[in-house]
Amino acid sequence: MNEEVTIDIKFNFRNKMGFKRKFHWLILVLMPLFLFTGCGDLEPEMQDTRTVILNMDFHGKSSSRSSSSISASELSQYNTHLILALPSGEVLTSSYNNYYSGFAQGLMNTADKKVSLEIPLNTQMKIFAFLFKETTYILSDLTGYEEVGYYGKSQSFSIDAQTNNLSLGITLQSTGTDTNTGGGSTDTTPPVISGSTITTPPNDNTPDIIITSSEAGTITYGGSCSSSTTSAIAGSITVTFNTLSDGIHADCTIKVTDSAGNVSNTIDITAFTINITWAGTKQLGTSGEDVANGVATDSSGNVYVTGYTQGGLDGTNAGGSDLFVVKYNSSGTKQWTKQLGTSGIDSTNGVATDSSGNVYVAGVTSGGLDGTNAGSYDLFVVKYNSDGVKQ
Repeated sequence: MNEEVTIDIKFNFRNKMGFKRKFHWLILVLMPLFLFTGCGDLEPEMQDTRTVILNMDFHGKSSSRSSSSISASELSQYNTHLILALPSGEVLTSSYNNYYSGFAQGLMNTADKKVSLEIPLNTQMKIFAFLFKETTYILSDLTGYEEVGYYGKSQSFSIDAQTNNLSLGITLQSTGTDTNTGGGSTDTTPPVISGSTITTPPNDNTPDIIITSSEAGTITYGGSCSSSTTSAIAGSITVTFNTLSDGIHADCTIKVTDSAGNVSNTIDITAFTINITWAGTKQLGTSGEDVANGVATDSSGNVYVTGYTQGGLDGTNAGGSDLFVVKYNSSGTKQWTKQLGTSGIDSTNGVATDSSGNVYVAGVTSGGLDGTNAGSYDLFVVKYNSDGVKQ
């Protein structure tokens, strides 16, 4: 059973002087929730939708003393009001069937000025409105060729099970023209953006965040965060911040300005920590004897530890003691472990790196590492590349 939401919509008509008969309607949407008791749990397939009842209340007002208000008689000529709930990325045109996908649609009942729509929860969408002079009573009667008199869309919004009220602005414009020559209508709907959580680990000092915008526009950053990504699209994009210093970053913000100069809401990014320096102790071992005999670093700050183990470090012991080399990155995260041995005793005494990131370990073996033992203990040197592949 769906909980119903009643939306009271007030249309205020504004005839802006000098525009080509394009009227700006401000819709204020108040959204009180009526939560019905005794319904029990919703069925699983119904828990993600709610029914909204749109109550239409039209009031004509002029924004200029020299321009006339839209009269009730003029409005009454538009007998059909088609209301659509569409994804926020859909683009408004005067064609009511020019969209890729939709959530719900309905015709306003002209007697009580209401329309009922069932829309999904927690989903960004917009309300699109189209007014025709042709009289249509059921959706299936629409042919696609009706002449639209007025059309427009709200800003992006979403509702959830706890929504108490909502205020939306919408601009409706006429498809006709008159003798005024002041130009076209002005877009006054700001973009709506979301996304506030960093998606990369603390040891990445150029972290990523995914933001979603209802419109294309220019991205502005605030606080300690900045990025070379300055253009938003209508949809989701991944933003990579410029290099950040170690520490807690709690002041980063993002907003988007569209081509008409409308500024979106501001995203306050959830505080996050950057830590690319080594902290704490790194311990590695088995149930046997594990000994480190050498350590080295490379130009990238990676750390290499070598020695011998009587167990299996990320692998299986070949018998006796095996040599090993472990690589940690600059923040102390283990990258790989390589273990090599024979049935005898194998141990390293030192490790070194070169400018290409290769790693060299040297030591002694009582067995045959890739060869035959000459007797007692033989020396050896093993080369690994930066990915830990034995060369």
